[in-house]
Order: sequence, then structure tokens, then C-alpha cells
Amino acid sequence: MFAGLSFIVMIFPALINGTESLVSPLWLVFSFFLVVLGELLLTPVGLSASTKLAPAAFAAQMLSLWNSSNVSAQAINAQVVRFYSVETEAIYFGVIGGFAILLGIILLIISPKLKKFMRGIN
Repeated sequence: MFAGLSFIVMIFPALINGTESLVSPLWLVFSFFLVVLGELLLTPVGLSASTKLAPAAFAAQMLSLWNSSNVSAQAINAQVVRFYSVETEAIYFGVIGGFAILLGIILLIISPKLKKFMRGIN
């Protein structure tokens, strides 16, 4: 959801100043801050869950799978970025941000079910 919020933040410079003018780089700094904050909250939990839930013989493979999810996301991003243009900048960031926030909300909704599958492992 933090990544989605960082995309939403990038809409405001385009709406306030238009897409043809220069804006403060602090917008980009704030956007990066949100992404990094989300990453700092997610990565330790994901790595810990990967090692705790995996059978002992497969802990390294599960950590590799966790990191492979980032590779898969970058591959998807390489396809989505083709839709970017200066004319549709606000829509581009809004759709990606909204989709990321929606996925985050869905994960929040199904998290009790996921915790049940974890059988008490915290």
C-alpha cells in the first residue's frame, strides 16, 4: 500500500503544475520515502516468514523464492511502463497507485485466513 501511495503522490505535481513544467524534486524524494518505508516494513517480515514456514532443508530455496518475487514484479513493470506518456502521466500513476492500494487492501482482508494457514507461527 505504501508503494501505491508513492504513485498517488506523483499525481500531484502533474495536476498542480501541468506535465510540461519543472517541479520540486521533493515530490520524488517523498515518493521514494514512501516506497522505502513500505520496503522496510515488508522485507524483514517476509524473510522471517519464508524461513519459519519452510522445511529446514528448503530454507535457502524459500529465501530465493522470496527474492524472485521482486524479479517477477520488475518484469511486470517492464511491460507496464510502455503505457507511460507525458499526456497520460496522471492517469498512469493513478491507475498503478490505485491498483497497488487495492491489492494491499485485499491482502489485509485475507490476512486472517493466511494466519490460520501458518498454524501459530509468528
